[in-house]
Amino acid sequence: MSLIKVDEAREIILGKIEVQGTEKISINDSLGRILAEDIVARRNNPPMDNSAMDGYALIAADIESATPENPVKLDVIEDLAAGYNPETTVKPGQAIRIMTGAPIPEGSDAVIMQEDTERNGNSVLVKDRADVRENIRDAGEDVREGETVIHKGADIRPSHIGMMAVVGRSTVFVGRRPRVAILSTGDEIKDLDEPISGPCIYNSNGYMLS
Repeated sequence: MSLIKVDEAREIILGKIEVQGTEKISINDSLGRILAEDIVARRNNPPMDNSAMDGYALIAADIESATPENPVKLDVIEDLAAGYNPETTVKPGQAIRIMTGAPIPEGSDAVIMQEDTERNGNSVLVKDRADVRENIRDAGEDVREGETVIHKGADIRPSHIGMMAVVGRSTVFVGRRPRVAILSTGDEIKDLDEPISGPCIYNSNGYMLS
């Protein structure tokens, strides 16, 4: 009897396996499963331009001359946290205190990080200049609406699960797992409940593998 290589044997076995259909499962249970659909982003992420820093949203031209020795004073008109929409529009000479992830207020075109500022009541001293769009993350910078972020057939890993959550998917379709039978062969093999004597041994490998 001629022997075949392991890779060849694996190919023969896999070639006999039929697709068992798909099932819908929670992404919490999807690790190691095979994705049966494309995962497509339904909205931009981030959904709108937002701040990459804790600091102040302002007009870059207002602080063009700012230095530590000659800071520029701006009126602070609002405090804006992530998850909230701004209620005011930034005008020349004004700034909005902004947290990382908060949407960029209308009228502003840059964010100066808080380390380059000094707050004083309802005003702030800005000690450095900023370029237009500095410290601003564009809408869709991570994921764009309609983008396929994971392709069908992927072997689902932790990073895939994270991306599914990013695009708001709590469930996904995956391939059904095949049913596998383990056959332990040999005249000496006895099941655990069978009488045993002489050179016979119990079927330990079958239980271990299953």
